[in-house]
Amino acid sequence: MNIALGTLYAWSVFVTPLEAQFGWKRADTSMVFTIAVIVFALSFVVAGRIQDQFGPLWCSLAGGILVDALLIRMAIVPSIMMLFGKANWWFPAWLDRILPKLSVDADDLDTSNMPEDPGPEPQPELAGSLK
Repeated sequence: MNIALGTLYAWSVFVTPLEAQFGWKRADTSMVFTIAVIVFALSFVVAGRIQDQFGPLWCSLAGGILVDALLIRMAIVPSIMMLFGKANWWFPAWLDRILPKLSVDADDLDTSNMPEDPGPEPQPELAGSLK
């Protein structure tokens, strides 16, 4: 909650860079601030009701999980992956031999079991018709 509140308090710091980077007018940046305040207020109403129903421990735990899932994993994980480069995709050879090979790339498909002549192509006028 304090992160969101701090962002609203520090909004004046973001106004000039937003206007310079995106070519916005003051009215455009004010609209962004207005939307942020509305979302902030509505989310606090929902969080307050959840806290009343389940208690502060469960509300804090759920908020921490959401912050971890949304902020940390979207900001830190891509940065670490960029730093590690090809090491991200290192896989133990012994485990690679045990696990089945799965791929979504058409070039990796094993075509040795496919028939030579798969048959005629479906006719466009018959495809999907219920006759």
